[in-house]
Amino acid sequence: MRTRFLISLVLAILLTALPLASAGADGEGEVTGTVTLNGQPLAGVEVFLAAGKALYTCTDENGEFEFADVDEFFYAATGPAVALDCENAKFVDDEGNPLQVAIDDDGGWAGATVDFNVEPLPEDHRGTFNRLSLALGNCYDGNGAAAADILADFEVPEKLAPELAEIYLSYAGTLRFVAQTVCPQDPVTVVGLWAEDAPEALALRVEFDAFTADKGVEVSYENAGGVPDIEERIFSAEPPDVIMVPQPGFLRDVAGELADLSSFVAEEDLRADFGDYLIDAVVQGAVLGAPASAFLKTLVWYKPAEFDAHGYEIPETFDELVALSDEMVGDELTPWCNYIGSGAATGWVGTDWIEDLLLGAAGSGVYDQWIDHTVPFSDPTVEAAFARYQAMIDTPGYVYERPNMLDVFFGENVWPLYEGDCLMHRQATFFRFFMPEGIAGEFSTFKFPSVDPDLHAAAMGGTDYVAALNDGTSTESLIQFMLSPTFGEAALAGTGGWMSPNSRFDGGFYPTDLVRDWSDILQEAIAADLFRPDASDLMPPQVGAGSFWTGVNELVAGLKTIDQVLGDIDASWPD
Repeated sequence: MRTRFLISLVLAILLTALPLASAGADGEGEVTGTVTLNGQPLAGVEVFLAAGKALYTCTDENGEFEFADVDEFFYAATGPAVALDCENAKFVDDEGNPLQVAIDDDGGWAGATVDFNVEPLPEDHRGTFNRLSLALGNCYDGNGAAAADILADFEVPEKLAPELAEIYLSYAGTLRFVAQTVCPQDPVTVVGLWAEDAPEALALRVEFDAFTADKGVEVSYENAGGVPDIEERIFSAEPPDVIMVPQPGFLRDVAGELADLSSFVAEEDLRADFGDYLIDAVVQGAVLGAPASAFLKTLVWYKPAEFDAHGYEIPETFDELVALSDEMVGDELTPWCNYIGSGAATGWVGTDWIEDLLLGAAGSGVYDQWIDHTVPFSDPTVEAAFARYQAMIDTPGYVYERPNMLDVFFGENVWPLYEGDCLMHRQATFFRFFMPEGIAGEFSTFKFPSVDPDLHAAAMGGTDYVAALNDGTSTESLIQFMLSPTFGEAALAGTGGWMSPNSRFDGGFYPTDLVRDWSDILQEAIAADLFRPDASDLMPPQVGAGSFWTGVNELVAGLKTIDQVLGDIDASWPD
C-alpha cells in the first residue's frame, strides 16, 4: 500500500532495553540533541525522555533541545505537542505546505526522512542504533482513512524483521508505532581492481575514512586481481558487500547475486545524476549498479611549448587534425607517437582509435548497434573508421618509429613525446600515470576531434560501476555515499586522474584546469548522450579481446587488408 501521511507524528528511537547512564558534553547528567527533517531544524517540537519519570521539553528555533540533571534514560521520542503547548510548532515546509512522507510497499520511507540525534551517547553504546522507528500521530491519508485503520493491517517487512526487537502499538492521545532497534553498524568490505598501492586505491581509503567518521561504519578495500577473481569472491562462502568493476556486462551476468540499487537511491535520481545511458547499461529487472568513477580516452596529449614554438593551433575537427599532421610532416617533424604494445593485450590501443573514429563519425546509435553486431564490421561506416585509422598510421612520416609500433609498450610514448621526437599521442587520462612527476607538468591535452563536426561532443572512455551484494543498512549507507555528488571530494579528485561521473560533482575539487577540462568533456558527452564506453569491452570476449585486437595487429603489421580483417572479425562473432 502506498499512502501519504501528514507528518503530525511521533518519531522515536529506543536506545536500549536497559537504562543507560548518560554523560553530557557540557556536564554530567545533560542530554542534548537536534531534531531535523531533511537536514532542516524542526522548531517547537515536543521531545519526550523516558528517564525513570517522563520528562518533556520543546525544541528551540534551531531544532535543539536539552535535558539537565538526567542520570539515566530508556529512550527519547519527538512528536506533536501533547503534554506541552510548544510555541511555533512547525509541521510545514518553508512555503507553508504540510510536511508529508510516503510509506512504500516494503514499509520503507519514500520522500522525506527525519533525523533524530541524542548526544552524547554512552561510550559503550555508540553505534548501537541506526534506524528511526516509524510513528504516526493524528494522521490520515488523502481519502481520510484514520491512522489506526491503516496500521491495523500493517506488517513488519521481512527484511527489517531481524532489526526490530519489539513493536509497540498504543493509543494515548496519539497513535504511536515504535520500533526498538538493537542493530550495530556492520563493517563493509569493498572489492575492486585498483591495486592496493595505486593512487586511486590510497585515495579511496581516505574517502572511506571520511565516511567512517561521519557514519560510524568501518570500510575495508581489497584488490581482487581481476574480474574473474571478483566473480570467484561473489560466489564464495564470504562474499564482499560491495564490488567495483568496469564492465556493466559483468553485472548483468551476476544479476542474481546483486541488490537493487534503486532501493537505496531512487532510479530517477540516478538517471538525473549519471544520464540514462550509464544506468540503462545495468538495468536488468533491477538497477544492478551505478558509476562511481570515470575516465576519458578521447584525448590527444601534447606539449604546449612545442606547439607554441611552431605556431600550431589546436584542431577543432578531424579534417583539421589531418591537416595539422600534414603540416608537421611538411615542417620535417613527426606528428604521432604511437607505440601500441601491451603484452598479451596488444591491440587495444588500436581498437580505441577505431572506436573514437566511429563514434565521432556515426554517432551513438550506430556505435551501440555495432557493439551488438546489428551493424557488422563489414558495414561501410565501420570500414570507413578502419580506413581512417590506417591512414593515420601508414601515411609516410606520420608515426615515429613506425616499424616498432607493435613491439614497444604504449606507456613508453611519454619519452619521444617529451623529447619532441613526435608531437602528439592519442591516449586516455590514465596516460599521466606513466609520466615522471618532474615532467608531467609540461604536457597538456586536447579533445580528439570528431569526424562529424555536428558530433563534436562525442567522447569515449570508461566507468567503474559500484554494485551491492546485500541490502544491509551499512551497505546501503555506503552505496548512497559513493553515488552522491560529494564522493571524491576528500581525496580521489586530488589524484589528478580520477573523475566523477556525477553531474553535480563540484569541479573545484579537481587539482588542475586540465582535469577540469576533462570533466567538462565528460559531462558534455553524457548530457548529449554521446559518451560511450570502450566498445571492445562490451563485445563478446572472443571478439572484443580476441579477433578485434588480432585484426588490428594484423592490419598494423601489414599481414592483412582491411576487408580481410573485417571479414575475419564478423566470422568470429558467436551465434
